[in-house]
Amino acid sequence: MKAVVQRVTQASVTVGGEQISAIGRGICVLLGISVEDSQKELEHMVRKILNLRVFEDESGKHWSKNVMDKQYEVLCVSQFTLQCVLKGNKPDFHLAMPTEQAESFYNSFLEQLRKSYRPELIRGQKFIRSPEAGVTDTFPWVQREEDSSASSGNGLM
Repeated sequence: MKAVVQRVTQASVTVGGEQISAIGRGICVLLGISVEDSQKELEHMVRKILNLRVFEDESGKHWSKNVMDKQYEVLCVSQFTLQCVLKGNKPDFHLAMPTEQAESFYNSFLEQLRKSYRPELIRGQKFIRSPEAGVTDTFPWVQREEDSSASSGNGLM
């Protein structure tokens, strides 16, 4: 599982020109689900995302608070392209979980986020193949997370 986590002042998901989900201040998570992902990786990634300290504290100290500390929102967008492998000049998505399984897994991911935090602050989208995400940054900062079983062991890329 891979995730791109971006701190935002606002973010939204649009499909066919229609906005289907939006948040104010918080984090936008692009989630790439792998064919090898399990409940264990799901729970690990939820903990990493919710505990990632990307906000400043009340005194202005950077990288001190997580999204839960600040009571901010989370927008999660399924993004199979994060599982891309380049074969020459052609993208290959064989590592991405097939759509039928990925939809259920994505919904489980959203449910775990809601169980671990405040459900009313978690936003997702109906599972679709080509969402358009719009983001307004508070700071040009993006963190890529990869499940620890697929990386060097620390969960960070």
